[in-house]
Amino acid sequence: MFSGKSRSISSAPGFIASTFNIDVDGAESTTPIDTEDVTIELCDKVRESLEEKKLSSSALPQKFLLKCLVYHRLSVDPAVETSAGFLRFRNAANWPLIIPEDHVEKALQSGVHWLLPRRRIQNPAVDCTWKGNAKSADAGPAACIVLNMSALDTEKCTVAEYQKASCFLMEGVTDDLQVQQRGIALIIDFKGMQLSTFLSIVSMDDVRRGVMLWKGAFPCRLRRIWFIDAPYALRWLISGTLPLLKPHVRERARMAHRSSGLEEIQQDLGSLFDLPGSLGGEAVGNFDWEATLRACLNNPDGAGQAQGQGQGADMLCGKACENDDSAESGSECSTAESASECLKPMVQSL
Repeated sequence: MFSGKSRSISSAPGFIASTFNIDVDGAESTTPIDTEDVTIELCDKVRESLEEKKLSSSALPQKFLLKCLVYHRLSVDPAVETSAGFLRFRNAANWPLIIPEDHVEKALQSGVHWLLPRRRIQNPAVDCTWKGNAKSADAGPAACIVLNMSALDTEKCTVAEYQKASCFLMEGVTDDLQVQQRGIALIIDFKGMQLSTFLSIVSMDDVRRGVMLWKGAFPCRLRRIWFIDAPYALRWLISGTLPLLKPHVRERARMAHRSSGLEEIQQDLGSLFDLPGSLGGEAVGNFDWEATLRACLNNPDGAGQAQGQGQGADMLCGKACENDDSAESGSECSTAESASECLKPMVQSL
């Protein structure tokens, strides 16, 4: 299934042209732009600023810098901060800047991660509006990753290796410009996992690493996060953290329990993704993650088009998420800090 080689970060057709026809407000620009010159100029500015921070940017792919610029609406300074956070985290974790497939083979095959297929849009004018944004309707997240916590098995992989697999998937899905503009949804399913089991598997170092790989260190918006069947103590912790956040950030995190039904998840994300029955969706039978994974890895144009959607950009609306805020930067947790303090910045970064 795996080639054992580094996955290439190739430029999808029209990526640069599409990127630089978006102005800082997310609206489509009619001003002619020499995209090649703009690309070189902006990326060079990011690289120069990184060098001033004593961070070598020579190994950073040009396409990653473009992702950072798209994420920050072509604003150079915040793109520099995200790139710097990425470099610092990868260096501190001793992870490569581009994660090879053979580094995450076992973790991806474990079933901890799913990348859900996007739904085919029958009527874009009607079906391409997400009701989950409290500010205004938009096209919604363009990718959905599921974490099946009960599948964690530290005899097969370390927690760090599972986290590295999450980053591998993120690198893949963000090759799609739609994902860069509209962000992702994350579903964390704790079905069958007791808190004591979770705490015996996940250390504070793992929690801290999980926070830092998201917090200001990767150019992707987390538009929605669902916690399903979270153990009582964790639900209490999340419930206590959410009131401390800004209202628009707090609204992005939601909890559900199978004992009360999962209809809210279907209403929230069911129009965008083919949710399996285990997550409240209408799909019959088990989700074939292995086949989906094979398709994603074998498709050079990115995971977005490899989810049974044909030409991904054509099957989705081109509306950028105009009312979303970029993740704010934050400081790293110390080992003495409580779990609640480590969870807070993760939720703040949604």
